[in-house]
Amino acid sequence: MLVVVDQPQLQRQPSPWRRWVVRVVLQPFLWAAWVRSKVILREEW
Repeated sequence: MLVVVDQPQLQRQPSPWRRWVVRVVLQPFLWAAWVRSKVILREEW
């Protein structure tokens, strides 16, 4: 019972941190994809 009660508390606390970390981690990937799309367009031109 204690483990079941502790799990939701642990899951609720890191949720904002996980969202922030996911944004920070995905931002470089989004930038890389955007730059690649621009480079591909330049190569086609």
